Amino acid sequence: MRLDSVFYRMLWNAKRVCGVKKRGPRPIVWGVPSKEFVVPGQVLQSLDDPGKRRLELIHRELQVLSRVTDYLPEKISDVEWKRLMKMGSTKERIEHVIFLSRKQMLRAKERSEKRSRKIGTDYDDDEDSEDIHYSVKDADNAKGETPDSVHAMVAGRTHYSCSNALLEKRDRQELGNRYLSSVFLDDTPKLIVDCRWLTQHSPRGHSLALKQLNIVLSNNRVRRKPWPLFFCNYNFNEISADAEMYARQKFFIGMLDHTNPRMKLCGELTDQSYLDLFPEKAQQKKLIYLSPHAEEELELVKQDECYVLGGIVDRVFEPKIGLYASSRVAEEEGIVCKKLPLDKYVDWKSGHRMLTINGVADILQDVFDTNGDWVYALDRHIPVRNTRPHEEKNTIGNEKAELQREYNRELVRIVTDNTNHQRQQMLEESGETNSGRNYWQQILRL
Repeated sequence: MRLDSVFYRMLWNAKRVCGVKKRGPRPIVWGVPSKEFVVPGQVLQSLDDPGKRRLELIHRELQVLSRVTDYLPEKISDVEWKRLMKMGSTKERIEHVIFLSRKQMLRAKERSEKRSRKIGTDYDDDEDSEDIHYSVKDADNAKGETPDSVHAMVAGRTHYSCSNALLEKRDRQELGNRYLSSVFLDDTPKLIVDCRWLTQHSPRGHSLALKQLNIVLSNNRVRRKPWPLFFCNYNFNEISADAEMYARQKFFIGMLDHTNPRMKLCGELTDQSYLDLFPEKAQQKKLIYLSPHAEEELELVKQDECYVLGGIVDRVFEPKIGLYASSRVAEEEGIVCKKLPLDKYVDWKSGHRMLTINGVADILQDVFDTNGDWVYALDRHIPVRNTRPHEEKNTIGNEKAELQREYNRELVRIVTDNTNHQRQQMLEESGETNSGRNYWQQILRL
């Protein structure tokens, strides 16, 4: 039953009045537009005719969406308009708009909490308030003379700042020396992240991938025995046109900038292949590419081996990367490909079997530190939700998530149904023949 039908709305309201808990997704009610989105002129001027038609279609989708839901962002920036144009389907665009709304709401909540904390730290006691006003008044009337209390306050802040700076510098030196000792002593395995796919991710996947790589850096840096860490096949020339993605790239490169004295020595970022860095390991079959699609399981984590992790995030589908990317690369390059023994040591009850990049790195390091205790390492880093049966899980959260997914599917259907006419009209206005229709369908991603 359609969620925007009058009958469904009446049925849902009747269930609510009767106190029925499981009454399905909330109905979708058509109304006046809750938001008015204006396409920035700067974005419009930078587009050719096909791009303008595509932008017009996206704007129409947002108009329809604003009539059936108010869960929308207050404003869409120029960067986000361009990002919406790159997305390949109505579903992806609607999910991104909902994500922007949720993101803006969280930021507003954080700002409100910060203001509350700031108000809470103010002096509420009347006597203290009088003392403060009295001190400030005296300072104003001192005609250039600063009270000793103000000198003490400034001196205390200066001393505190200097102490923090010294501790931070000492901390950087200690962590850097620990990492260098690990590199020169060569008493641990080497960890390699294959970065060739980073810029092929979608904006969301790119963000998740770089976050996970930063976690790999920080977790490895604070270990008692950090592993030598290499980020290989990084394309420095492939700079994202997306401002936010470019900022993430710049931050990640800056984290590994050894020329910056404020950066801790924690790894190496290079455009070279691991085959060029470790040719002997490859010949000795000690260069191992870890892939969930490999047939052979990894049994031991050895000190003289190098382990390669594919810099791929599997949380969202990435059409530019495709399936079995890491195992295909290992096969093409002729290196050993193995997978973690998850089925052997983990009793999977529910959930997916996708692990984060930093999760795989932590598992390898814990297995090595415990002399091969896979049970301990996997128990630490495999989420509990994957080892807990459905009946033991919080079904309320799952039911709410399923209702939200069904609600979002209906939003996609409504927006698609109410923009199909405009899509067809654009194809007719383009004046293309049937042979060129596929081209326009590709542009409009029908």
